[in-house]
Amino acid sequence: MVQKDNYHEMEKIIDLGEKYSADRVWLNKIEDWGTINDFGSQHIWDTSDYKSRLAKLVDRIHARDDRFIECPTLISEEARSKNRN
Repeated sequence: MVQKDNYHEMEKIIDLGEKYSADRVWLNKIEDWGTINDFGSQHIWDTSDYKSRLAKLVDRIHARDDRFIECPTLISEEARSKNRN
């Protein structure tokens, strides 16, 4: 789950998946399961650093042109398809 403490490692996770020939890498936003007292503190989705890293991730998805990197809760399928055209 992508959250404040690990969003900066998204590229490294993908690198590991490629290094070890994983079939697919899934990245999803952290969900509130009621286990974190201040869940709002995990909100990083509007920060410029997160947006910059997400843009790099989207570029990497487009460069691969396959389904290896899946991030359904980070970017919508509609946005993913629209950016390919």
